[in-house]
Amino acid sequence: MHDRLYFKLKRTIHQLCQECDRPLPKRDALKRLAQQGNWAFYPQEFSDAMSDRRGPMSDGMLHGIAEHLKVTKERIVEFTSEVPQHLSELDVFRKGLHHLLHLADIATGGFRPHVRSFIRDQQSLNQAIDDILLAVGADTDRSVTVALPISLHDSEAIEKLLSIAAGRMLIDNNSFRANVTSWWKANPNAILSAYSTNNTHCGASVLLPVQKSTYDALRRGEIRDIHIDGSDIRLHSRYFFLVALADRSFTLRQNPRHMTTPIAGCVFAQAAMATTDRDTKHIHVLSFAGTETNRKRQIDNGFRALGVNMSQTPYELMEFSPTNPNASVIARAIDISRPLLKCLRGKPTA
Repeated sequence: MHDRLYFKLKRTIHQLCQECDRPLPKRDALKRLAQQGNWAFYPQEFSDAMSDRRGPMSDGMLHGIAEHLKVTKERIVEFTSEVPQHLSELDVFRKGLHHLLHLADIATGGFRPHVRSFIRDQQSLNQAIDDILLAVGADTDRSVTVALPISLHDSEAIEKLLSIAAGRMLIDNNSFRANVTSWWKANPNAILSAYSTNNTHCGASVLLPVQKSTYDALRRGEIRDIHIDGSDIRLHSRYFFLVALADRSFTLRQNPRHMTTPIAGCVFAQAAMATTDRDTKHIHVLSFAGTETNRKRQIDNGFRALGVNMSQTPYELMEFSPTNPNASVIARAIDISRPLLKCLRGKPTA
């Protein structure tokens, strides 16, 4: 699935249907045509394709349209207006901090998580943990998800992804669940679930505000993520350990841009809730390159490799510090999100 391509049409579906003397397609009919070719597409693609936006649409949707218009896929590609994009190019985190600030400051007027993002019970927490494990598994073994989307009801595929995740994370899944639960009990805002504007669950964010001594020990490679316990977590801090930005792209249920934007909203909200106006220009964020996707996201947003691996792992530590040239950008994105959080939660966040 990570190797799938996404396209945008030169002309609308309405115009193409007129040119090919075909009626307008229906989503279920396109879905059947795509599946006949062993393709798939997420439901939101149909409305994107039928609108004046003309996409983006995956190769699965393009296959269905080609079959409906009774033209070859090679010819339908001639109707596309842009160079095909890989899924990663639809990931807002891959576009850098200035793009995220644009989303926060202009497009949305500030990042704000969905009201359902705040985890209030163990069941919701378990769902967020599953998102993290499945995203790690899918990103590690891409062969699991290349051909078709993974259904959350496909127990065999899910178990395979969970097993792969445990190997990648170098910890059994039950221990990881226990760790995340302890973090959530220490600071419920440290783990948020992401929901898109149409109320679709699309991922999770884990950003831990930690005390400086814990941050320094992590930075020196003396401890790893699973060594952090509730006593290390703070409600407010300038020091953060970014554990996960996990999206459900392996399900292909919606455009990756529609998934990663809400996750960005969650992580900026978490930073806003843990800091004051005076803190945002002095934020330190530490993370690790646990998967190739995370490493690319971190580099694209100004994280720098420290040349030290996280303790007991082969994963290099990455840091965003106040000396980063883009520190003012991230501070701005956090600051303009804070008033929105006060309205959402009904109380001050710092």
